[in-house]
Amino acid sequence: MSAAGDGPAGMSNVNNGEPINDNRYVFPLQLHHNGRTGGIHTFFTESAQARVEWKLKLEEALGLRKVVQESNKVWFASKHRD
Repeated sequence: MSAAGDGPAGMSNVNNGEPINDNRYVFPLQLHHNGRTGGIHTFFTESAQARVEWKLKLEEALGLRKVVQESNKVWFASKHRD
């Protein structure tokens, strides 16, 4: 990882709020992390199409995670006596 925080597949990450002085990255994508060390993470892609691809992949991953969580729920049936 370089000093600019280069991420995977042509994305750059700014975690500390410092701007990147690289004009190649002009399409921001912000992710809101609600975990213990949450916050806003801003990624920059080289094109609008790359940003759309990342958005679609993240939505797909969230959908798959939701399906797995739903399938792991435990249901208890209560016995009713007449």
